[in-house]
Amino acid sequence: SLHDALPICRQLPMIPLVRLAARGEVNLSAPVTVWMSLEYWSKQHVSLVRRGDVASRILMGLGASTTIVPRTVLSAELGNLFDDGYEWWSGYRAPGITAWLKAKLNFR
Repeated sequence: SLHDALPICRQLPMIPLVRLAARGEVNLSAPVTVWMSLEYWSKQHVSLVRRGDVASRILMGLGASTTIVPRTVLSAELGNLFDDGYEWWSGYRAPGITAWLKAKLNFR
């Protein structure tokens, strides 16, 4: 049978066996916080029946936020600074370097 012919993985599909994340922040003298983040994802199996893997990856991000506007946190972040060409799923490429602009408002 097909079940007996193919090796079965004990790792759940699309869940990395190891995922590590670290983030360091520096508060500057102005109302600005700067941070750097690193993420490691180990390889991920595509299915329970071992038919392919999504490769491991290391992603680095860099960002800054400010509270210069009252009751508002404005932030900007760049992700995947190494422009790593990884896949979200087998055959589905993730974007390269990403840019995010965010605003968080406090209405209280």
